Amino acid sequence: MINFKIEWLYSDFKAGAIPKPSDYPVHFELLIRFPDIEPGDDHVAHLCFNVITPNVAAVRGIDLSSHRGYVIKATFNYPDIVREVEAVITHALSSVVDDRTRREAIAALNERYIYRDANFAREFRADLLEPAAVVALINAAFDGVTRGDGTTLHEAMMMDDWGSIEAQKDARKFDLESRWQDVPASDICNNPSYMGFVDTAGFRYYLPANMVWSLTPDNGDQWGVPFFTYLRLFPTIAPRNVGQGLGANFNVANFIKDHSFSRPQVNAIYRFLCYMAIEGGGDVDEDKYPTMCQWRNAAAL
Repeated sequence: MINFKIEWLYSDFKAGAIPKPSDYPVHFELLIRFPDIEPGDDHVAHLCFNVITPNVAAVRGIDLSSHRGYVIKATFNYPDIVREVEAVITHALSSVVDDRTRREAIAALNERYIYRDANFAREFRADLLEPAAVVALINAAFDGVTRGDGTTLHEAMMMDDWGSIEAQKDARKFDLESRWQDVPASDICNNPSYMGFVDTAGFRYYLPANMVWSLTPDNGDQWGVPFFTYLRLFPTIAPRNVGQGLGANFNVANFIKDHSFSRPQVNAIYRFLCYMAIEGGGDVDEDKYPTMCQWRNAAAL
């Protein structure tokens, strides 16, 4: 049997704690570490699942017919859950003798729990361009895009800081540029979350600035701005909802319409997503995959 170690990363409740019905589902995350595999791809496998009672599932309309991603327990007992899951994992890995059988075992575990490390990025490699080529597409497609009365960067930062309406209005005076190409790099790199607080006009204006900065070599990123920019173009899936198919609910066509993106702009966005997914530290997990396919179709590639 292959050498492995199970490490429990997170749960909503620890041993000895008893959740109330309103606390369910109780989310768990763990990893399986394979010490004999060098750090990197395949060194670990992340799994997650939710514990839920039959009664709560019925009230919430959760379909437990497949049981994928759920452990059904009438009562919550943390040690019992850990022992049960570790027994399932140990059984699944008991016959692993090489890389092929290890992958088969993980695939089998994915039918019961959620395997977080599945990555479909390779399916989009044919559309990968060099960063300079993507930047050229962005510059050409978004040239002339203005912010108008849209939310400004500093205004969004003030929203993020729970500033008053008056403080938000005052913050607009710090954004004096009229072209997205002139947004200061320091404002972008030091504020990874501001894109989550701008309106549609502000998003359309700042997106190309963020994408170009993200693709700039040696940009000195310290806060994960490229990754957060990447995520803004996908649905937000809470950890406890991973692997439940909610990613398929994101409507890219409506997103494009809401932000008035042109076909060249959609193409530039898609090429940015491809680069980020394959070379930029992102991924295309099972929740992002349907959205990525929609972006590819919208770009008519």
